[in-house]
Amino acid sequence: MLKLIRNALASKRILFDRDGSPIKWEFFEKLLHIQEYNFCHLANKLNRKHVQWFKNKMNVKLAAQTLSNSCAHALEQLLEDGVHEFAECAPTAKFCRMVNNTFDCLNFKSIVANAYKKPLSRDTAENVLNLFTDSIDYFSSITIEMSGKPIIEMKLKTGFLGFIIDMTNLKNLYRDYVETGYLRYILS
Repeated sequence: MLKLIRNALASKRILFDRDGSPIKWEFFEKLLHIQEYNFCHLANKLNRKHVQWFKNKMNVKLAAQTLSNSCAHALEQLLEDGVHEFAECAPTAKFCRMVNNTFDCLNFKSIVANAYKKPLSRDTAENVLNLFTDSIDYFSSITIEMSGKPIIEMKLKTGFLGFIIDMTNLKNLYRDYVETGYLRYILS
C-alpha cells in the first residue's frame, strides 16, 4: 500500500489536501537536486532511485524512505530557512509525516520499539487511535483536482483505501481483544 501511495503522488505529480493545498512530487526532485548539486545533505536517504520511482516500483524500502519523517523534516528545514523553491512545501511535508506515522503504526515489529512503532496496547492506544482518526480523515479528503472527488473514490484509491481499511480493522481488533483482556497488545 505504501508503494501505491507513493506511485499515486509520483504519477499524478500533484495531489490536494482538504484545504486545497498542493502536495507536490516536485519537492522531492528539488530536495534531491539541492543535496546533489549543493553538496548539502539534509539527513535523509533520498537519492536518484527514490525520485526515479518508476524504475523501482516494487521496492517498499524506497517508498518508505521517500515518504519518511526525515524527508518531511528536510522539507520543513528548507521552508524555515527561506529557500524560495520550497515556499509551498508544508502540505507535502505533512503528507510525508502522515504516511510515515500511519505506516509505522500498521507495521509493528517489536514490543520494545519507540514512538509509533510500539505495539497497540492500553498504554499506546490513545496516541495510536487518535492518529488513526486523523489519518482516516486526512487520507479520505485527498483529491487529484483542487475541488474534485476524493482519491478514495477514484482509480488510484487502492493504497489510500488500504491504509484506511487496515486502520479500521486494527481499531476493531484492539476493541475486541485488548480492551476485553484477551490480549495485552497487538503486533501487526
